[in-house]
Amino acid sequence: MSSASVHGQLELTTGAGVPITVFTQEDIDSDRVIYKHDGGESLEDGFAFSLADGGEDAVSAATGTFSISVTALNDAPTVVTNTGGTVKESESLAITGGDAPGK
Repeated sequence: MSSASVHGQLELTTGAGVPITVFTQEDIDSDRVIYKHDGGESLEDGFAFSLADGGEDAVSAATGTFSISVTALNDAPTVVTNTGGTVKESESLAITGGDAPGK
């Protein structure tokens, strides 16, 4: 890779959690290369690459960009605890923000 992804990292299944910048055609053919998203809200990522065959035929490396589309998941809702409130008869209590039901 000539530039890493911004919102995740490439890893090998044989070394989960360890970011990689180099992998082989055999890694691809054996389904060992995976992309691990950082869990943020971004839905796109990618990386630039340089591809060479070892240089034995004096051909320059090919370059390109690999784009990654991320499918959004429905994140778990945040739990807010209603701590209640006290109001005397004929008075009022404003319920705002995190106090309101469903917030």
